[in-house]
Amino acid sequence: MKLNKPSLLLIFCFFCSLNLLAQDGEYLFPIKPGQRNYLAGTMGELRSSHYHGGIDIKTEQREGLDVLATQDGYVSRIKVSGYGYGNALYIKHPDGNTSVYGHLQRFNKEIADYVRQEQYNRESFGVDLFPEKSRFPVKKGEVVAISGNTGGSSGPHLHFEIRDGSQRPLNPLKFGFKNEVKDNTPPTVYGVAIRPLDSNSRIEGRYNRQEVSLSKNGSTYSANPVSAYGTLGVEVYTIDQLDGASNRNGVPHIYLNVDSTEVFAKHLNRFAFADSRQILVHMDYPTKAATNKKYQKLYIGDGNDLDFFDKGKNNGRIVLKDSGRHQIEIVLKDEYGNTSRVAIPVNVSEPDITSRVASSPYQGASGYELTENTLLSYALLTGDTPTKAKYFANQASYEVDPAYQVNDHIVYLWDMRYGLPDSVNLCSTQQKFDFDMMIPSGKEFHFYNKYADLHFSRNTLFDTLYLRLNYQENFASGLELWQINESDPIPFQSYMSAVLKPGKEYNKERTHVYGVDDSGNFWWEGGKWEGDNIRFRFRNTGQFTLVTDSVAPEINPIKVNSQSASFNIKDRLSGIGDFRATLNGRFLLMNYDPKNRYIWAEPRTPGQPITGDLELTVTDQAGNVQVYKTKL
Repeated sequence: MKLNKPSLLLIFCFFCSLNLLAQDGEYLFPIKPGQRNYLAGTMGELRSSHYHGGIDIKTEQREGLDVLATQDGYVSRIKVSGYGYGNALYIKHPDGNTSVYGHLQRFNKEIADYVRQEQYNRESFGVDLFPEKSRFPVKKGEVVAISGNTGGSSGPHLHFEIRDGSQRPLNPLKFGFKNEVKDNTPPTVYGVAIRPLDSNSRIEGRYNRQEVSLSKNGSTYSANPVSAYGTLGVEVYTIDQLDGASNRNGVPHIYLNVDSTEVFAKHLNRFAFADSRQILVHMDYPTKAATNKKYQKLYIGDGNDLDFFDKGKNNGRIVLKDSGRHQIEIVLKDEYGNTSRVAIPVNVSEPDITSRVASSPYQGASGYELTENTLLSYALLTGDTPTKAKYFANQASYEVDPAYQVNDHIVYLWDMRYGLPDSVNLCSTQQKFDFDMMIPSGKEFHFYNKYADLHFSRNTLFDTLYLRLNYQENFASGLELWQINESDPIPFQSYMSAVLKPGKEYNKERTHVYGVDDSGNFWWEGGKWEGDNIRFRFRNTGQFTLVTDSVAPEINPIKVNSQSASFNIKDRLSGIGDFRATLNGRFLLMNYDPKNRYIWAEPRTPGQPITGDLELTVTDQAGNVQVYKTKL
């Protein structure tokens, strides 16, 4: 059919409109769109206790860049806090997603006026606001805020997220942005470790986690053959870097293959904030606590319910019991497809108890180590032939054969699921253990003794806990110390409650629970007195004590006149708990930057003089109060 010119024009306009709709549906980079940008962080990278929920966009090492709405929508939430995301803005979009902009210096004027009014209405610096849909409609590309360094930020940048309808973070780099973010750099591998996952397994003849030495050739890593047997787990310590930036980012895609067959894969493109703390069992937590190296388990550890893994039939656990040579391969890909590979040959042979493993790591005549469910005991060999060890548990005795010999030490392995041993006789030596109770995960459990009561909820533990609760009074420092599995760093999934039963008298109004390390550094845990005992909550095993804080916070004026009122506030022990300012008896908003211990006044009307009687009250977490008064 022949088309006339008007028909051709209509078709042309129709396709143009489709193209415009397609462009309008795309997401806009929120900082200098269309220009080269750099990232300080990527979605899903491993932080100390959570996965990073978005991308961190660099802002030229300064504050003050325009932050643009990535798509049409409306402001659904505004949060102001001295911590976390600081000043943060949430925009809901027609497709059901929400974009998040964090660490902002300030909001645009219309939003800032609304926030200030709400802060005065609530008489609080920190607010979490949910304006009605029609209050702040937003167009794509509109300036909604100015970039900053508020909250938990360690430097100026914009934290940017895209969340789905269930508020789960999605990887923003999947929404395009190829013009703004360039990456041709493959992931870097700093280490690989292999560990035995049951007491019948061995690495280089031992029941021991073994870090593998790697050599690098471009983006390919190789290792010398490793001797192993049994059920094994592989861990990798890796980061990704983008072109032109030195920041250590996360690797979203990791595959584990054995003899060219995939046995495990990780694809971190979405996760739920409620599950983020499970990073502590996705990482090798004891290694992270000891060295700060974040090795990721390429298998499902106990208590790990995250849903972004392809688990294979054995949850990523490798079972190698057939003698011969096998090949372990790790493939790592970033969001741009840049790929690195690690190849580790493994020689498999059954353990030989009579063979000796050189290079003993053990110190002294005897000792023991607990790794998950396996208790390893060792002692110097006496005589020519190793003898059986005798474990005392469950009001009975059990004879156990030696597992292997390490230089001059004989090693024995005990499965703690058989029972908690009181002691063991081995090689003419007796070892005594101080395990109090086996605490199962997934159940509510109470433990009581003369020094403390512990309450475990159903959600407290990731895995079974072999509890060791010790009490001592340090006469040099005068401190009472409660040690809960102190030498075994174990994270909890959620808080647990403890009641400490001190043997000394305290000023209960100013005495609270603090964590303490071996160097004598304290950190606030809090607590509430119940008669002569104190109850508190905590989320990690460790050492705790009671400290009395009777010293009020410090208030140091920086600039105080009719145009400005700013102060430095700090507390040397328990930390700042609250602050409040009034001008002529009425609430005066004080903004707070805890990183710099800095607060400053913001009148209800910008530019309004600060005249009259100014009073600032600062309270620390122990309840000590400092007051500053002046007349302006």
